[in-house]
Amino acid sequence: MKTLVLGCRHAYQLVQAKNDLHRFLAIFTLTILGWGCSPNLQAETSSLGMTNATTQHGFTFDIRIDSVPGSGYQPVTLNFRPQGKAFARQRNLTVRILPHDYAVTEIDYSFETSVALPEKANQASKDCFIPYYYAWEEVGIQLLEDGRPLKDCNWTFRLPSARNLPLPHVKIGVVIASVAAGTPASKTPPAWQICPDTRSLQTVFSGPLPEDASTGRLSHNAAMAELQRVQPGKVQFRLLDFNELYSSWLGYSQLDVVLIAAPYLQRLESHPQSYTALTDWIASGGTLWVYATEQADATLLNEVPFSNITNSVVSKSQNLEGSLNLGEDNNTNTWRYTYWGDPEKEESYSQTSNLNGAVVSLNSTSGLPLPLRQKVYNKLSQAEHPFVLKRKPGEMTPLIRTAAFGLGRVVAIDQEAPFPESYQFWQTVQRATNPERLKQDNRTGRKLDEGSQTYWNFLLGSVGQPPVKTFVILNTIFVLLIGPFFYAYLRRKERLFLLFFVAPAAATFVTIGIGLYALVADGVQTRGRVYQLTWVDPHSHYLHTQSRQTYYAVLDSRKGLKFDNQIAIYPVPSQDIHQSYRNHSQNNSNVSQRLVQEKDDTRYRGIFLPPRSQSQLLAIEPRRLPDTLTMKNDAKAFEVTNHFPFDLHHFTAKDNWGQLWRAIDPIPAGATVSLKAIADKDYSLPMLESDPLSSKSQADAPIWRYSRGQSGATALEKTWSAWLLRLPDGHFFAARTDLDPQFLGAENVDWQNRTNILMGPLP
Repeated sequence: MKTLVLGCRHAYQLVQAKNDLHRFLAIFTLTILGWGCSPNLQAETSSLGMTNATTQHGFTFDIRIDSVPGSGYQPVTLNFRPQGKAFARQRNLTVRILPHDYAVTEIDYSFETSVALPEKANQASKDCFIPYYYAWEEVGIQLLEDGRPLKDCNWTFRLPSARNLPLPHVKIGVVIASVAAGTPASKTPPAWQICPDTRSLQTVFSGPLPEDASTGRLSHNAAMAELQRVQPGKVQFRLLDFNELYSSWLGYSQLDVVLIAAPYLQRLESHPQSYTALTDWIASGGTLWVYATEQADATLLNEVPFSNITNSVVSKSQNLEGSLNLGEDNNTNTWRYTYWGDPEKEESYSQTSNLNGAVVSLNSTSGLPLPLRQKVYNKLSQAEHPFVLKRKPGEMTPLIRTAAFGLGRVVAIDQEAPFPESYQFWQTVQRATNPERLKQDNRTGRKLDEGSQTYWNFLLGSVGQPPVKTFVILNTIFVLLIGPFFYAYLRRKERLFLLFFVAPAAATFVTIGIGLYALVADGVQTRGRVYQLTWVDPHSHYLHTQSRQTYYAVLDSRKGLKFDNQIAIYPVPSQDIHQSYRNHSQNNSNVSQRLVQEKDDTRYRGIFLPPRSQSQLLAIEPRRLPDTLTMKNDAKAFEVTNHFPFDLHHFTAKDNWGQLWRAIDPIPAGATVSLKAIADKDYSLPMLESDPLSSKSQADAPIWRYSRGQSGATALEKTWSAWLLRLPDGHFFAARTDLDPQFLGAENVDWQNRTNILMGPLP
């Protein structure tokens, strides 16, 4: 151990003396440290703090959160341990979690869940998936028992590191497990079991070139250390322990890609809950990169039809150097999260001027100038590093296959260990995935802190409006009565002095009348509008439903909305949620939005269903069914069997030859019908609601809507908007007259506008 410490000190002196050897020595040191330590892997979580104040109650409490947060649901683990060997008695606690941004937002909320501490148990824990509607700067915790706060059980924790802040980059989860699992210490583990070396992958996402030309692939622990830091490129990684994968698809909702070896994917099939959580997430729009496909027979890789990429997807070798921006600095500095705008590079605070007066960026660690990317690239080329390997398109296409899985995508990499591989290789994988799919705001239409322009497209037009016409009529009557009529009448009766009493009384009567009219006009029943789109994948048997809902409550606002715990709920604000720069006070628990998690459901109160005000939200859930639709067609006939428990209306399909087909009558549940061929000119949808994303739907929106927020439409909504004009080959759609009740958060709602569309590819 003494020799190892001396070696580390010597390495530090060399780094200060010569920047070119900095990365090599750092990786060398990490390698020695890594293989000298226990190979057991811990899930990459951050502890917000172990609380000892609860020892007076007979237990200690610890809360842990996963790194690399973002829009979606944040995985949080609550841990309780007894003060002695076991809990002395059965206790039922309520944990109230209050995540705070740097400033007050209009959707600040508290999340409540119940945790049981069994008698004689030596620990108790609970995994929670909490909505991440805004950036978390700190988290407040309150413990309650029998509805009463426990003494000294109220804390506020600040987020411990930069990896717990939501950088707006692509987020990749890397599934790994202990190298020693099932492998004798004397035996070298298989290549796929070693942690992926992602240095080349980082470069694809505007990251630096690897400066260590002498190291081909990083060791297991050195690669893990590389992943567990803020990346200098526009990509961040979250380590996922194979033995502790999420039990719900919501745990993956903050990620854009999951990278996993096929043997792990096959082993995961023996854990149905974790396996279903992963496939649910893919079907909801996630991307799975699977390598070492020949080392295992994973069921998922056989469920959907794969196709090899084409030559056009492969990055051409002659264009690679241009895309590497070799004339720029090789910026290895990491990102600094800012609350007021886009993230900034660390060199913004690490710059100096050279002899010519030009500003030179410095390495934030060594303090030395950053080298040119061309210089680094030349060193890699001289060493024939895997990063600079170039292949012809014909050599690359057999290695990469892709397939659609629900709304998501699976990319199969037919190599046992494509690490670090070449920049050309990973750029091709990125292009095979479609870079736009890797941006979550493109898929979900939402971005942290920002409002949504589509909020104005889905409002209820008949409620919550001021009674302008009624006010004008009553005001005119009031003026006529108080003016000439009452003046003439009282003058004739010689009681003109009563005008001083009649005028206020009449004004009061008119004001009360306007108020009563507003109450009567809006009624007492909750009104709503719903726009449900469901993507049906006949290959994976997955349904992905997005339900955009608008509510207007009069008397039922206190009940809130209730949804299944597996449904993701996102509020849709009309503008930026930061309406002021008022900071949170310490232990601030005065929030009106409450999310109360019950056994199978979560109740949403506050801004989710406010009184006499329109609220809008987006509900999302993937589901797997044994059977959906069976279709048989050729150039002359098209037959459909409906396996759904409901009727399908206006069923329309376009086959792979470009022929349109339509069902004349509704298709009953369980029935098989033949479709009728129609001409392209007959493709019209008068029976369906007009496109809510069109400019006509925004006629009543305020003029400043275009300057705030982004479009807000999900990728599926944009797809349906395009299909209203032209149905692409090999796809279908159908309408459903009823609504899926599990996506409706309230009962006894008067749905004034409803749309329910099923759509997807042909088998």
